Amino acid sequence: MRANRPRVDPLKTCVGKVGGLDRPLPSGLKDWDCRNNRLAWLGLLADDLMTQAVWARERFGAARVGVVMGTSTPSIGAAEEAYIQRDARGRFP
Repeated sequence: MRANRPRVDPLKTCVGKVGGLDRPLPSGLKDWDCRNNRLAWLGLLADDLMTQAVWARERFGAARVGVVMGTSTPSIGAAEEAYIQRDARGRFP
């Protein structure tokens, strides 16, 4: 947890923002590059998960192995920016 540092209208609160997501995804995944997908990629790389998933697939078969990952609040910063940029009628750019 760290202090919230929004771009506008600071709200004194803490958020669980993960640091270290400044590097883009590998070039083969560039079409899906965003902070949320970088977070999922970081999870796939953690604790040797990919090696363990391959081991499980080889031992139990691909039909019996799955990896389910998720993140929450994808790109809340982009949503906040969109609301700031609404026009006089409340429409988004």
